[in-house]
Amino acid sequence: MPRGRKSATARASSGGQSRLSFNNRVTKTSAQAQRDEEVASAKKISQIEDSLQQEQPEPEVVDVAVKDEPELGPTQQKIENNEQQETEQIVEEEPEPSKASARRRVKAVKGKDEREIAAEKITDAQLRKYWQKEEDSRLAPRVHQETLPLHEKILRHFDLSSQYGPCIGVPRLTRWRRANTLGLQPPIEVLAVLLREEEGGDAKEEMHYGRKGRSQGCGKMAYIDELGSGRVVLVE
Repeated sequence: MPRGRKSATARASSGGQSRLSFNNRVTKTSAQAQRDEEVASAKKISQIEDSLQQEQPEPEVVDVAVKDEPELGPTQQKIENNEQQETEQIVEEEPEPSKASARRRVKAVKGKDEREIAAEKITDAQLRKYWQKEEDSRLAPRVHQETLPLHEKILRHFDLSSQYGPCIGVPRLTRWRRANTLGLQPPIEVLAVLLREEEGGDAKEEMHYGRKGRSQGCGKMAYIDELGSGRVVLVE
């Protein structure tokens, strides 16, 4: 069946569709209205600040009476003056250096301290007593050192005492003084032996010159250092 044609009334109704109109009222706010709102808000803020300032109470001022200090009598003034003089004398007086401290300074300048001076006064009996104490602290005696002199025994024990620093490449006397400077408290008996070895002389010197030598022929370097450098001659 063929499609029918639209009537004229239908075309007229479609042509008469309603349209939106924008000519009635402006919805956008003007600049004058914005300025009025800003002025009103500023007035409200100023009114609120004024009300807060009026509500805060002003700080009260209180008068405090200060008592006058009682005047000191003549006796109290004298006591205070005496105390001030005593304190001034204590501050002004400085302890004078004693003769002993002056001697210590002179000896320290020469390269010696109190421990080195004490080491020079150690006797052979004290050295033997020191070594006997070291032997008693061991579980077994040092059988391999029976043929060594007393000085060499003490020095080899010092060589292997690692708490005083390494012994390789350093003379024994230098190692002792370095440990003493670092506050490691090396035994003064070891220094006594080193000083005697520095003096030189042995039993032959007593025979030829009539004076007793205290050296026992110990080396300046550690024995283990001599072994490592190959300067020790092995006798078959």
